[in-house]
Amino acid sequence: MSFKGKIAVVSGAASGIGEAIARALVEAGATVLALDIKPAAVGTWIACDLGSDITVAEAGRRILNGAGAPDILIHCAATTFKGPVLDTPIGDFERIMNLNLYGALRLTHAFAGAMRQRGAGAILFISSINARFATPGQGAYAASKAALDSVVKTLAVELAPDGIRINTVQPASIATPPMLDSFEGRPGDAAANRQRHPLARWGTPEEVAKLALFLVSDDAAWITGAHYAIDGGAGVTRQ
Repeated sequence: MSFKGKIAVVSGAASGIGEAIARALVEAGATVLALDIKPAAVGTWIACDLGSDITVAEAGRRILNGAGAPDILIHCAATTFKGPVLDTPIGDFERIMNLNLYGALRLTHAFAGAMRQRGAGAILFISSINARFATPGQGAYAASKAALDSVVKTLAVELAPDGIRINTVQPASIATPPMLDSFEGRPGDAAANRQRHPLARWGTPEEVAKLALFLVSDDAAWITGAHYAIDGGAGVTRQ
């Protein structure tokens, strides 16, 4: 797939899945505006706190005034909290929703108007397999991703008349630095987690990037409002 001449905005582009998607887009010829609070090594980094109305709006104006309306918008930035629901402070629920869900909506508010004027655009949100299952220990994170999937269904219908498509990707365990760090010193738990996936391994950020690029490409021109699992089969037999 070629993205030559395309402009893409990618949040959470400094590491993990976001960085892999940004890199794949650059390699395919796209101009990438990389939004993150940390410096991004791929594309043009724009410092942006996705949890802030002000900084997202400022980044949006800067991009629209400079590069113009993006062809592609991808929200990867996310955070989590581990612990039972009753042990999760409401403030942490709010913090997680603010970045994972409201961050995606802030970006959509910032760029959908310009996409509508042009009559085209592709939006993708990185969701999670946890949006579809009871997830002990990650209730707040799972709720934020389920909400993300839900709002995408409505946005798909509302944006379709303007030629804008929107979908989500639902990864299972992906070997990002934060996930690998979470299993540091616990090889038994890491092995057990891998075995929860019928393909008996973790996915890679690059594999998620390949699916993401397909969904924002012209090859996926008749796909909108969909949620694509990339989970090594874990969604077939959740354990």
